[in-house]
Amino acid sequence: MWECKLKFRFFFLLLIAYVQIGEARMMDPGAIDWKSLQFTCTKEQNPEFDAESDAWFQRARALEKANKEANDAEMIRLYQQAAERGHYKAMLNLSIIYAHGRGVAVDRRKALKLVEKAMEMQSAHAYYLMGIMLEQGVGVRMDAKAALSYFRKSADMGNRYGQAAVGESLMRAFQQQAEPARSRGKAIGRQVLDCAIAQGSAESAYSLGLDYMIVERDPLAGLAYFQKAASLGSKESMWMLYEIYDRGRDGIARDPKRAACYYALFDQLRHEPNKLFPDIDRFCTLSPPAPIMDLVD
Repeated sequence: MWECKLKFRFFFLLLIAYVQIGEARMMDPGAIDWKSLQFTCTKEQNPEFDAESDAWFQRARALEKANKEANDAEMIRLYQQAAERGHYKAMLNLSIIYAHGRGVAVDRRKALKLVEKAMEMQSAHAYYLMGIMLEQGVGVRMDAKAALSYFRKSADMGNRYGQAAVGESLMRAFQQQAEPARSRGKAIGRQVLDCAIAQGSAESAYSLGLDYMIVERDPLAGLAYFQKAASLGSKESMWMLYEIYDRGRDGIARDPKRAACYYALFDQLRHEPNKLFPDIDRFCTLSPPAPIMDLVD
C-alpha cells in the first residue's frame, strides 16, 4: 500500500510538471495548414559586431551578473554605448532592463523600440523576444496568435528559444486530436524540439522526457530525454532521474546506486546552477531496458 502511494505521488508530481509546461502556449490545430507546419532544422546565424562594442557588452554583462545596485548606472551606460554601435545583444539586454525597470524607470515603449531595431538587423532572438512581448502584452497589445508567428519566425531562423516555444505549442495542440492528425502534429513538434536540443535547450529535452514518460507511456525514451536534459544542466531532469531510480517505476527497476549518483549531481546544480554535465553517461549511466517476457504459444 505504501509503495502504491509513493508511485501515485511520483506520477502526480510528473503530471503537475507536464501541465505547467503545457499551459504556457497552445495552438489551435483547426487553424493550421499542414504545409505551413513543415520545419527544417537550422542553426542560428546572427548579425556581426565589432570587437570594441563587444568589449563594452561583456563588461556590462559582468556588471549585470554581479547583481549590485551600485553597478547599474555603469552597466546601462555600457549597454547603451554598445547598442548605439549596433551590438544586437546589447540592444536586447537593454530592452529587458527597460521593460523591468532595473536601474531606470520602466519604459516599455523604449524596450519595444530596441527589440524592433534588433529585428531590423535580423536577430533571431529579437523575433523571439517580440513574441514574448506580444504574449505578455509588454509595450504592445496582448496577442497570442501574433506571438506564435514571431516564435515561428525565430525558430525558422535557428533560435533555440523560439524552437522550444513552437515545439511545445505543437505538442500540446495536437495531444487531444484524433489520429492521424495527433501523431503527425506531434512528430513535427518533436522535430522542432529535437532541433532546439541540438543547440543546447535543456527545457526542450525535459519537455520531451515528460511527454514520453506520462503521455506516450514510453519510459525508456523518457529516461533518454531526461538524461540529455540533465547533461545540459536541467535540475528538474536530474531530480526526475533520482526519483525514478530511487523508487522504481514503469518497468525501470529501483537502483539506489544510480539514484545516489543523480542526487549528487542534483546537489551540484543547487550550488552551481549553470553547470553542464557533458560526460554524464560516464558516471551516471542509464539502466538497460528491463527484459520482456513473451508468452508461450
